[in-house]
Amino acid sequence: MRPTDVACVFYRHETLGQSEPIKVCEKISDVFHTVEHHVGKGAAAVPTSNADDDNMSVLHRHLSALAHQESLSMMASYAGYTVQTRSHIAEDLSEKSAELLWKHAAHRAAASIFGTDRCTPRRRALVMGVYITRTSANYFTVGIVTQGDTRDPRIRKAITTLSGTHKLTRLDSELQICAAHRSMSIRLWWEPRSDRVTPRSVMPPIRVILEREQQELSKTCVTYMTGYGAVNIFLCRPVASKLLGTTRKLLNTGECHPTEDAAAWFDGRRFPSCAKETQQRRRLTVVLYFNDLHPVEVGEHLVGVEVEPLPPFRPFVPSQYAHLPPFLVVGRSGA
Repeated sequence: MRPTDVACVFYRHETLGQSEPIKVCEKISDVFHTVEHHVGKGAAAVPTSNADDDNMSVLHRHLSALAHQESLSMMASYAGYTVQTRSHIAEDLSEKSAELLWKHAAHRAAASIFGTDRCTPRRRALVMGVYITRTSANYFTVGIVTQGDTRDPRIRKAITTLSGTHKLTRLDSELQICAAHRSMSIRLWWEPRSDRVTPRSVMPPIRVILEREQQELSKTCVTYMTGYGAVNIFLCRPVASKLLGTTRKLLNTGECHPTEDAAAWFDGRRFPSCAKETQQRRRLTVVLYFNDLHPVEVGEHLVGVEVEPLPPFRPFVPSQYAHLPPFLVVGRSGA
């Protein structure tokens, strides 16, 4: 996406672990119309016949129609979650207060994202978006998402502008939308073998092991790593070399291997260190095999691994990276 191709994307989060884009606004006037229509007193739920229409109807309902723990967010099209992403929130808001803050914050965020307030692209990128969550029958939370914390005076100025006269109760907190998915970790295993790696010979197989500990909510729990779509293998160095073979595998196909054999179960009643944990948890493990990779040049090589978020989750979960230890590729005469 070119820097000029900026848009605001509305997402629906039926729960804090889900994310689905439902509308893209390419003009600031579209954002204003969408937000005003959504919070207007005449807005109401619309009967629908399919999932797409049902998602769109979320934007045509009053805030009171949001279910418990359901959220709506408006994020910049360039938004991507990183370790610097922060949320600044106002909690325990009444419906009326939440409506006023959501509308004001969305308007000002859109102005910042589209640059109509004469911000440069560098400053625009500080504001990622806003969201609203229904936390109980009578209360809501509204959050402002930034790339950076309040130690940066530009961030302080931005959240002051977006919050207006409303008081934020927590600054620099973790974004709660999709927070559970960020606990995923990466381990790499390079199958050892006695012979050296030579140009255009197949490297020892690489195993990419993804793990996440999660609560067991039902027997129909998600099998794959929610929020992530693919694993990419790439060559960091040397520049003159290339890595040939299968360098990308998808997580939602048979290319990955989630097995109950790899799942470890934990019960807080059995382990003193987990005494405060009352629900059974399990470690979900997914393994991907890359077994046809081969470099083309000699020299020290550094191979990296990227776990890539699915597009609907990109503003809410980070890309994750790991690297194999550097290794030498030697000529056949030195193997």
